[in-house]
Amino acid sequence: MKLIATAFLFIFMAVSHANERNAPADMQTLDVKFRVHCLPSFSRMTKFLASYGEKPVMLSRMSAKIVIAFFTNKEFSKSTLVVSRVSNNSEDACILWGGTSNGESFSLNVDNNFPEPILDGTEL
Repeated sequence: MKLIATAFLFIFMAVSHANERNAPADMQTLDVKFRVHCLPSFSRMTKFLASYGEKPVMLSRMSAKIVIAFFTNKEFSKSTLVVSRVSNNSEDACILWGGTSNGESFSLNVDNNFPEPILDGTEL
């Protein structure tokens, strides 16, 4: 679990550092403390969240070792954000956020019109 916490710190620092030079003037950097709840594998996390009626509905492979998964229930009233990291010797899956809503916890934007990127990268 310390390994995945270290990975989160590394990812956040890397993203923050990479974007710092291109950040718009009105973007703030905030230090945030939070606690994560981890299980020893993604499959164990999937079984655990299934006991609450949730299943993964979206996966995003952020790198060869890190996957972000979004879980929700049948009514779309509960959602859980999980990050899984595989290393040479272990795998951890951690809940970063969980919550409830009025049935709008998951929606998919099917519009395939993406904005054109700004070449200098100074605006978001």
